[in-house]
Amino acid sequence: MIDALSVRLIRHIHPYDVDLELSVNGRQLIDIAVRAGLPPVVTGVQDWVYPPARLLRTDQFFEGPDRWEDDRPGWGWFDGNDTALLADGSGQPESESLLADISVDADSVCWSNFRWYYASRPERRLPVGPFVFDRAQYESAFREALRDLERHLATAPEPLRDLDRHLATPVEVGPAAREALAIVQGDLNGSGLGRLTMLFANAGTSSDPVIIAALPDGNFWGGSDITVDHLGTDIPLVLLTVAGSVQDTLAEIERIIWPRCAQHEDQQAVAKSSPDSKDGWPVWWCDGMGGHVLARIGDLGRLLSPPACPS
Repeated sequence: MIDALSVRLIRHIHPYDVDLELSVNGRQLIDIAVRAGLPPVVTGVQDWVYPPARLLRTDQFFEGPDRWEDDRPGWGWFDGNDTALLADGSGQPESESLLADISVDADSVCWSNFRWYYASRPERRLPVGPFVFDRAQYESAFREALRDLERHLATAPEPLRDLDRHLATPVEVGPAAREALAIVQGDLNGSGLGRLTMLFANAGTSSDPVIIAALPDGNFWGGSDITVDHLGTDIPLVLLTVAGSVQDTLAEIERIIWPRCAQHEDQQAVAKSSPDSKDGWPVWWCDGMGGHVLARIGDLGRLLSPPACPS
């Protein structure tokens, strides 16, 4: 039996962000995978997203690298021919994913060996597929989606036509936010990322500002749920929002996962209130081995070597 693939553009998070909804024989891939054992979608708890439409501008319709990689080298999540057809709502490297093997010959494309991936546990095989597509029909589905994408971009505001990089007008912020950004920038500089001089941008309007950490060229990620408390006066609380926003922008725009804990397989340390801090100062927190402080925010750049982690 020959299976049929359909590809449709769907909006996700931002009105001009679009993903590639994949359906096999008229059924959405999310529904197929959930029925086979993938965790169901639960609002605010578990979400699944399809690959971003920007991949239509690459040649990665077939065998790996995975669907989330673009044409810049080193942006894949997985080694070899592992292909991520779905990821959890964070869209982050090493997040929960639906993986499959994709093989191609002159006449057909096959999706097989479906498995549920999560970095902290072994992959789990799922009773999905294999799906065998006629190659001509498979290519036609993607190329029709590409035509839809170009029509979509023709109507998008100019700053948003990259689909992945949003530009916003810089905004005035309070002294606490400026100080907090300088603290985080110090950690970036000490980590070898000093070329990325972060700034603030307004993703909202002048009357209703939504302040996000942005790259030097003004790009930021429009899907973040972490916004900067730009008028706050409590430095530790403002610092927590600034650090989280910087991490989101780096991960989503530059694909830089920072900072990492070398003792725990380069796991990302997240900005978090310290459970042991008497002054309420936030920390870079690694969840490895039950969780530990990698460094106080602001101290990371001054560390001559990674701190010892619990064994």
